[in-house]
Amino acid sequence: MMVSIIALLAAWLTAGSPLPWQIYTDNNAAFQVEIPGNFQHQEDSIETAIGTLVYHRYLCLPYDKQTEISHFSVHFSQYPSGTIPPDSIGLIKEMLKETVESTASNLEAAVIYTDDILLEDKFHGIFWRMDLKDGKAIAKSRAYFVNDRFYMLQTLSPPQNNKNADADRFFESFKLLQE
Repeated sequence: MMVSIIALLAAWLTAGSPLPWQIYTDNNAAFQVEIPGNFQHQEDSIETAIGTLVYHRYLCLPYDKQTEISHFSVHFSQYPSGTIPPDSIGLIKEMLKETVESTASNLEAAVIYTDDILLEDKFHGIFWRMDLKDGKAIAKSRAYFVNDRFYMLQTLSPPQNNKNADADRFFESFKLLQE
């Protein structure tokens, strides 16, 4: 994981010019989202107590670090059927809280705030902001459990771009293709 973080930060430092926005659709992961450029797809297998999970990362690095958001990503995993009962809201909220904590720990970041959210007015999620690299970067994330699927969206930017219409556009454009 640390190698991925180092590679991400290195890519952020060398990111190029902005590209036009486009709608990205992944039928297998059952989502679509608008991104300013192209996604690079990475896949890892993770051994867990419930078996091997395939963890997908879709990474878009469109901008120069001094001007705009430098990182847009979607993370996706499919859990075995029935692992996360949709009516187990307490379990879902606990798993989302653990997601925030593990993300902050993996990135050596400080969580500034969190907020409970809903996707499509029915799927529980969480929004959070983290300071990275002693305040030299800001990460904003949203995570959701949709039946047995996990989604996490994230932006990374320098602190002067904390409030950014591109981040809002990215987050708000996320749609499920099926439920």
